Amino acid sequence: MARTLALIFAATVACCASPQIAAASCSGSACPSYSLSGDKFTNKDKDLKIRITGCVLKDGRCSGSDFDITIDPNASKAVPGASGSSVKIDVKTAAFVGALTRPHVATLPSTNSVMTTINNQTDVTVTVKYQDVEHSEFSKEVKERSSSSVAIRMDPNASASQIKWTAYAGSKMCDSGAATGSSSSGTIDVTKCKKSCELSMDKANCELKRDMTDTEQTRKHRDQARADLAKARDAFNACVTKAKATPTSSPTSNVCASERDKVNDLIGKITADDQRLGETEPGAPLRREEVLNLPPIPAKPNDTKKIDLRGCEPTGSPDAPKDLQGNTGGVMDGHSAGCKFPTNVGGGRK
Repeated sequence: MARTLALIFAATVACCASPQIAAASCSGSACPSYSLSGDKFTNKDKDLKIRITGCVLKDGRCSGSDFDITIDPNASKAVPGASGSSVKIDVKTAAFVGALTRPHVATLPSTNSVMTTINNQTDVTVTVKYQDVEHSEFSKEVKERSSSSVAIRMDPNASASQIKWTAYAGSKMCDSGAATGSSSSGTIDVTKCKKSCELSMDKANCELKRDMTDTEQTRKHRDQARADLAKARDAFNACVTKAKATPTSSPTSNVCASERDKVNDLIGKITADDQRLGETEPGAPLRREEVLNLPPIPAKPNDTKKIDLRGCEPTGSPDAPKDLQGNTGGVMDGHSAGCKFPTNVGGGRK
């Protein structure tokens, strides 16, 4: 109880020592990442811009001077409609937005936009920061247990593994790594971020409950990946069978690449979940599919037996009369002049 009163007293002193009131109702991932001094906000994050919305207070209420400002990394900006050190501010939202930490350079002559899926497998909203081929840094907020896709520029001759990323829960970095995938698609799996139990009255029980929920969600994620893997492998095998049966005059390289990448991507997800759970796959280890190249496949020879038909083409007299059916020329009506045989084949009359 004494500790609680001490905290309240300290908070009261901190509040009243400064004439400003800021972040009383702030929501968003960047609330811990700014400070207010006088009538200026300062962005304390060294990588990303932040967007702050709120209003200037007068007599404890918004005075109609609403603001919506974006502040560069490690920079300050004055609050519109406010001046002086006694100004009072109510911050509504503060969120990270994409930002460049280095001067932007012209687009490289050969770049490739890789569609990268960010999978947040944790129970807390995270902000993922990543860097593209031009060394420009961006961020993406992903809700708990959800996914989001972003297009990241990269060298088309390199793999998605060149994409480095870090994940933040609030202002605390909780995970990092490199994207997995190919030069056409990538995946970022955030797995290590956890909901904080620091402010919980029962920290031990909070952590136990959090870990149990995390284990349950990981098992569900792995079960779904296993089901998807069975379908993906069937699709890959069907594609390979079709490719092997299709004649081609030149070698075929990297057969069924997209189908193979999907199989290997799912294997990577299952393996990651196994490692988190401290388990192994039942039976033999999962088999990754290697790059498949096929030699030329000649067309089957046409072994259909050719039959030459020979016979008589009747010819008629130019002035032969029509028969009862109105036919002339070669009809067997008693006026036929005879038969005409081809001269370019052996045998037969001419």
